[in-house]
Formats: sequence, structure tokens, C-alpha cells
Amino acid sequence: MTLHRLLAACALLGAALLPAFATAQTASAAPATTLQFMGVPYLHRGSQAGTHDFTPLPQSDLAKWRDKITIQVDTGITGSEQLTAVANAAMAGFQQGGLVIRTSSRAATARHPAEHMIVAVVSGKGLRQMVFSRFRMVPEGGEVIVYSHRVYGIKPDAEATAWFKANDIDIEKAMMTWTEIPGVPALQALPQSP
Repeated sequence: MTLHRLLAACALLGAALLPAFATAQTASAAPATTLQFMGVPYLHRGSQAGTHDFTPLPQSDLAKWRDKITIQVDTGITGSEQLTAVANAAMAGFQQGGLVIRTSSRAATARHPAEHMIVAVVSGKGLRQMVFSRFRMVPEGGEVIVYSHRVYGIKPDAEATAWFKANDIDIEKAMMTWTEIPGVPALQALPQSP
């Protein structure tokens, strides 16, 4: 699945809600079976066609996860203009399937290519999902890193709003400054899901 298709799937996810940084890279190609985000360990739960999902250790049931990190690499994305187009397509998908809270971009410099962030909320029957998507270039291509948090319930709005107010800015800052992202070789070495 290409990054374009993943983002299209994210738009559908927003509509249907199916269970679905800096440039530091891991030199080793050892599988990245765990990662740390905001001090929380996340365990690899599955990889397929360049998409890699991680949830916190106690959240092993992928039908009922509350927090998930997804990392997608598309080697067909070769430049900042293509990455921007992918981010814009993702934003359009979130607008169709939910609500874009805000977007931001970090301008390209001589040392770092441009990066983009989309913060959105998608809704479905009995749940709200807050989504923080970071788009960046890595040597192997375009990469999107998505942190998602779900709130379940018949009327999840109050709990989702409270969670978002308490965590929104901290998560966006952590996403944009996260440097311990597994490198592409380590991600590619992970076991693939059928």
C-alpha cells in the first residue's frame, strides 16, 4: 500500500472508523519490536506493505485499542513537493470524514526538509478518534507518523473533549520533536502480517 493509499484509507477510516522526526535513524536493521513515545513503551502489533502499527503493552486487542502509533514509509515519495501533496490529500480526507483542528508546517532549511502536521478528529458510531499526523522525508522516501487516541462509548464527546484539552498541545510538540523513531531498515525487518 502506498502512502497515498494509506492516507485515502485514513479518510475512509475517519468516515467508517475501521479498527485500523528530526532525522535520527537507527543504524541497525534489527527489528523495531518496541518503541517509546512520551515515556510509554509501544509494542509492534503488525506490519503490512510498509505500514507498521504499535500499541502500548497493555493494549494488545487491536479491536479495542485506545492509543496507537502507525508509521508508513513510501519509497515512491522522492521530494518535499510530493510530500506536501500527500499531506494536502490527507487533510482533504480528514475534512470529509471528520474535523481538521489545525495544520502546521515547518519550513525547509539547508539541513532539514519541510515537515507537516495535521491534527484532526474523526467520528463514528460510539467513538471519537483524535489523530496527530506528522509528514516528513527520510532518506528512503516519504514517511507519515500517526499517533491516534480513541474514546469509546454511546456518547463519547465529553470524554473525548476533556482528553483533547488535556493532551493536545503536548502530543503535537512530542510528535514534532520525536527523534527516537525506528529507522526504515529496522521497520522493514519487522515480521509481516498476512
